[in-house]
Amino acid sequence: MIRILIFFIFFLTTHLYAQLLDTDIYLFDIKCTGKTIKVESQKNITNRKGYDNQPYFHPEKPLLYFVSIKEDNQSDIYYYDLNKKSIQQFTKTTISEYSPQLSPDKKLITCVVVESDSAQKIYGYDVTGKSNGKPLFDEDSIGYYSWMNLDTIIYYKLTQPHSLLVYDLSSKQNAWIANHPARAFKSFNNDHFFYCVKEQDTSQVRSYSALLKKSELIALTSKSNEDFIWQEPFGLMKTENKKIYRYDSGFELWIEVLDFSNIISGKISRFALSKDKKHLAVVVHNN
Repeated sequence: MIRILIFFIFFLTTHLYAQLLDTDIYLFDIKCTGKTIKVESQKNITNRKGYDNQPYFHPEKPLLYFVSIKEDNQSDIYYYDLNKKSIQQFTKTTISEYSPQLSPDKKLITCVVVESDSAQKIYGYDVTGKSNGKPLFDEDSIGYYSWMNLDTIIYYKLTQPHSLLVYDLSSKQNAWIANHPARAFKSFNNDHFFYCVKEQDTSQVRSYSALLKKSELIALTSKSNEDFIWQEPFGLMKTENKKIYRYDSGFELWIEVLDFSNIISGKISRFALSKDKKHLAVVVHNN
């Protein structure tokens, strides 16, 4: 009963929060030289009042997927075509989709779906968008997730306290990693993934070796930080207020990469860097 109540409160809070947030997605054309980034142009590609969030670049196509909640209060997946400079709707369902990603076999766009009974599961939709989605495995109460490989999913589960787990699809086995995780985690260097654990006064960003079953500290950061990515040659990156930082492990400090203070009015949160490092998507909060 306690778990059900906690889950209901989490779902209701995050659902209403999404409704109230006024966020836009800015797309920046950038030029990377070494570990520096120069902004060459920018555009607010959503530019409306409401929730537009969770950007994800397709690794091989000029598409930026994102989540939008419009007048019907329904969360669906859309994508922005970088060549055509236009937005298309990818899902139009009676359930709510969040966190779009491409599956490792490149056949599906996967997402967290909130079903009609409030169950939260990972679904897969054919990349063409022409078929109905279906659950990929039976785990419920999933808040966020990331693919490690075709057989392995890292996911944030709405337990008490919230926890980070790794699920093996072939053996159908779970492995617990940590409690009190942040929402950002992702694989890097083949068999590693990074994740963040929120503590009382600060947070630890850690790496986990799936081969060695070992966790190591990468960096310390503010407890308020929730959004991180890992992309070479920058390594670990985070957002804070109107800036993006990268972590320099040699000096053990966060180094400013971009300052958007003169470009945007609100603070930034989620962000994504295209694989070719020519585009950067940033979520800007207008309220």
